[in-house]
Amino acid sequence: LKTMQLSNPNEISAVRKEIAQINTAISATRQGA
Repeated sequence: LKTMQLSNPNEISAVRKEIAQINTAISATRQGA
């Protein structure tokens, strides 16, 4: 993602939301939920 230059705040927000969802899924998997 560092190589991508996102100048659109909406795109940045969307990417952050996707990352948050991925992190949540990883945490749930580690907890065995």
